[in-house]
Parts: sequence; C-alpha cells; structure tokens
Amino acid sequence: MCPDSTMDKGESMNIDKLSSLFSRIFFLVAIVLLGLALLEKIVNLAGYTIVRVYDASRLLEFAATMMIFVIGIVLRQIREAALLRGGS
Repeated sequence: MCPDSTMDKGESMNIDKLSSLFSRIFFLVAIVLLGLALLEKIVNLAGYTIVRVYDASRLLEFAATMMIFVIGIVLRQIREAALLRGGS
C-alpha cells in the first residue's frame, strides 16, 4: 500500500467510494439489527423467540458497535472534506 503522500487522485477516489460504501452497508446492517433486537424483545415478552443464537441485548450491542464504526467513517470523511476546502 502506498503512503498518503504518494497516492494519486484515482486511488484517493477509490478509497473514498469504498469507505462510503462500507459506511452505508454498516448503517443498513445496524438498523436491521436494531429492528431485530426490538422485535426479539417484544416476542420474548410473549414467551417466544425469533433468534435462538443471540439475546436481544447482544443484537443491540452489535448494532451499537456498527454505528460507532459508521460515525468514525463519517467523521473521517468530514475531516477530509474540510481539509480539502482549506480549513483546519
């Protein structure tokens, strides 16, 4: 992998597109996991279960972890956009 100082514009654009794609995928998966956790908790109150492998709280932890990565990726994109505009 090349250091940042030797990357050309094409490589930078590919990394930006890839990070944007991952942020969207992580966000979508986190929302699905959040919905599944809420549904699992409601179903558990009735005495049933949907997901036998993980508890609702564990699904919520996975969703929160993915959202933290999304927040980090978005903050990185904001910082890079600000640096390109000449801000500090």
